Amino acid sequence: QATVVLKGDSPVTGTITFEQSSADGPVKVSGEIENLDPSSLRGFHIHSLGDLSNGCMSTGSHFNPYDKTHGAPSDSVRHVGDLGNIESDEYGTATISFKDRFISLNGPTSIVGRAVVVHAGIDDLGKGNNEESLKTGNAGGRAACGVIGLFLIIFHDNLMLIKSHFRTRVNHLSIGACCIVLHLSLSLHHHMLHVFLGL
Repeated sequence: QATVVLKGDSPVTGTITFEQSSADGPVKVSGEIENLDPSSLRGFHIHSLGDLSNGCMSTGSHFNPYDKTHGAPSDSVRHVGDLGNIESDEYGTATISFKDRFISLNGPTSIVGRAVVVHAGIDDLGKGNNEESLKTGNAGGRAACGVIGLFLIIFHDNLMLIKSHFRTRVNHLSIGACCIVLHLSLSLHHHMLHVFLGL
């Protein structure tokens, strides 16, 4: 299981979870993105680099390990990172729940350490009849983004341990940053929360 927290220069924020029950199975993508324009479609992609040094602009291009042209999630020819559009309701919130067979949490198509980007415009899914359509879907600027990290929850007696591990991919280099451990101590009379952060 992996997760990403989205933010950027715009008001758009959100949290997305990726779940894969088997090594070669589809990935379930779920979550919620807020502060979008009401009743709108917005491009939603995995970008190659987990580099936020220059905000969303440094996340590179769409994750495309097989050098394909841009397409729709249902197309046989597409970037691995092409997840189409998200759709917001009348309040500007998009609730996401779908499965994708191109992305993975392991192997050559792993998205761990890469970035999710929510765009400012609509993805034309490669059907725009121009060169840029086959590269980006003409989805426009980058409203929000975040780096995808694995996490694991372990329950043991009255302890809950949450380990988060990010392996950031920057220009083909992996930089490990670890880890966050939450130690939840329970008693009959009170609750104590100890947070240990180690890098």
